[in-house]
Amino acid sequence: MFMGLSPELELSVDELTAPERKDFVEKLLQCTRDKDVQELLCSDQGLDVLENICFRGVPSESTVQSKDKIVRAVLIGDVVQGRLPMVSQLMEGLTPCGILAAIQTNPEEMRALFCINHTGEKLDEDRFMNLFKVNFSQEQQKKAKEMNTYNSFVTMLAWLPMKVHEP
Repeated sequence: MFMGLSPELELSVDELTAPERKDFVEKLLQCTRDKDVQELLCSDQGLDVLENICFRGVPSESTVQSKDKIVRAVLIGDVVQGRLPMVSQLMEGLTPCGILAAIQTNPEEMRALFCINHTGEKLDEDRFMNLFKVNFSQEQQKKAKEMNTYNSFVTMLAWLPMKVHEP
């Protein structure tokens, strides 16, 4: 397992979706000498994978000690590239209701809602709702749709088992 973007995100080679990346990572993990790492990274396959993940290092100077960082970059690149359109769409949808701003300004509080393995303080519905301010549109038709979305979101929150952490 490799650490992902946060402690909640552990990544495994088995999760790689592109066969050429999986093959590359498996070969890289087998390397035991700096020369082996450098040869693999400078091969056509290695250069293709590194270009695909926007690798900014110098392949011919990589070492056995740096291979875990490269594997992690490949894993994160695979995860991010596959989910970026979905995340962008989600961010776009969360912006008008003020939820995205609340996530950005209160990441620890929001982690309780969005991270499965969160072990810190949990939120209750009232405390969560106080984290953000909704700015509805002026146009009535658009405002009605936003209010429907907001009400659905609040209803969904009521169904979630949120508990306040006992100090």
